[in-house]
Amino acid sequence: MGWKLRKRDDVEPILPLKKCFCFDNRMGTFVGCIIITITALVEAITVFLDWLTYDENLKFEIHGAFRSFWKRLFWKGFAICDGIMTLSHVIIIALCIFTIVAILRPNKFKIYDLLPTLRVLYVTMILYILIELGISCYVFSWYGLAGWRLPFLVWRNMFYLIRFFCNVLFLSGICFVIGLERTFHFFFKLEKLKGTAFFFGGILIVLFVSPILGMLLEFYGFFVLFSGFFPVVLNFMSRVPVIGPFLCQLLAWESA
Repeated sequence: MGWKLRKRDDVEPILPLKKCFCFDNRMGTFVGCIIITITALVEAITVFLDWLTYDENLKFEIHGAFRSFWKRLFWKGFAICDGIMTLSHVIIIALCIFTIVAILRPNKFKIYDLLPTLRVLYVTMILYILIELGISCYVFSWYGLAGWRLPFLVWRNMFYLIRFFCNVLFLSGICFVIGLERTFHFFFKLEKLKGTAFFFGGILIVLFVSPILGMLLEFYGFFVLFSGFFPVVLNFMSRVPVIGPFLCQLLAWESA
């Protein structure tokens, strides 16, 4: 799940966790990304079904959930939540698929080239978990205890809890592999304190004040913390089939 580089041809894990649970670190990342992709895709489908309930002409109802006409009375809050989660699912699925493809093609994607993308994936996972936590708390505040008597909502709540704990375990393993000291130093460098303050302050605001405001602050903190990785990631993604040519054309159009 993380690698330490001594030489360009000598790669070893930072902690001796190789083949822990019969997985080496590369395979652990590979399996973790597959699980995240599948579960995020299932959740994205439920969000898509939720979008269909806003159109009165469709008369679409999700069996085992609240009637659609009730949600339309408060459609703005639910629509914002669905919009944020749609974007979050698309981003995390795209990053995981990209990582899976890169691991499957070691001749094209070298580990030392992949490291910046892996860092972005890990931090995006942290942001993804916190955003989904805030959104779920907000939505549950509308349903209340009544959400536990409808089959679809019970399944969705339980599915979210399982995904939440799996994602946290995945990130916990990453922290142990990368090293807690290095993780701490990354977030609390002098030049990154501003981004760290906005990022973790946004977490508190999501939990205790306003999910929307908190997520905006988290996005800003994320941008400040990882803006230095963006050029490397763009350069790396420009070599990916299908995405690469499109990205090169887009960058050329922007520069022109």
